[in-house]
Amino acid sequence: MDNVLGQDLISDLPQSIIETILTKLPIRDAVRTFSLSSKWRYIWANLTQLVFDDNCATLCNDKGAVEDSLAKFITRFLFLHDGPIHKFSLIVNSPCLQELQISGSSNISTATEAPDLDF
Repeated sequence: MDNVLGQDLISDLPQSIIETILTKLPIRDAVRTFSLSSKWRYIWANLTQLVFDDNCATLCNDKGAVEDSLAKFITRFLFLHDGPIHKFSLIVNSPCLQELQISGSSNISTATEAPDLDF
């Protein structure tokens, strides 16, 4: 019987299975999987279901700092994201972010279907 302790069995899974596993993780943890191996470096960048929440920001008592932290995380994530987005959700439970204002624009005219946006 072969020794399986040194083998990387997860990386050998099909790409679709790995992506399904990553969609079950909080998005910040999904991004952190890049450090597992070179094969995992950009898998998170192809996720099609994006759910951002309070865990994406550094929480503190300074509302401005929390908003800035969340905005920077989402901006960096979207800048490095590669591929379609089928679902984009922003879930805010922190009292600091309850009055968060969403601004900006999105050009989805080239998409075959509009993404599902939840705020």
